[in-house]
Amino acid sequence: MPRAMASAVAPLELGGPLVIGGAVEFRRPGDPQLPLAANWDLSFDLENGRLRAGVPLDNIHGGVRLVGATTDKGFYSRGELAIDSLMYQDYQFTQIRGPVWLDPRRVSLGVWAERAEPQRQPRRIEAQLLGGTVAADFHVNLDEEKFFTLQAEMQGADLSRFARDLLPQQ
Repeated sequence: MPRAMASAVAPLELGGPLVIGGAVEFRRPGDPQLPLAANWDLSFDLENGRLRAGVPLDNIHGGVRLVGATTDKGFYSRGELAIDSLMYQDYQFTQIRGPVWLDPRRVSLGVWAERAEPQRQPRRIEAQLLGGTVAADFHVNLDEEKFFTLQAEMQGADLSRFARDLLPQQ
């Protein structure tokens, strides 16, 4: 894994059984002083995994496909989330789908992960929660001034289910 990518992934504290499949191609650039170049098309699948990306995500089942390369400016990877289920506190999110972008400066999910294409609207990350749909976009700046942006909305959730399942004593 390129050092820049490893330093971006390490703080995530990824844990649990991880299955990796796909292809990686290494090539020597014309200048022997330059590092190896690489292209990849990899799928990562967690079963009952965990992630600590600022918030604890547990019982993760599913994964992400990443297609990318190293360049003279670092690395980039475009991907697609395909997580069947995960837990955040006592909330179970299911069918989490949508675009992902990684490079040395940022991690983006949803509309910020896709370049504008005139033929279609950029997609958001979508998930099922409490009988409704959550749509979100997320961006983390990995530069010296670390910050994140999150915008989310929920439609069609069953508030009585929320009260019954998550607030039984109140």
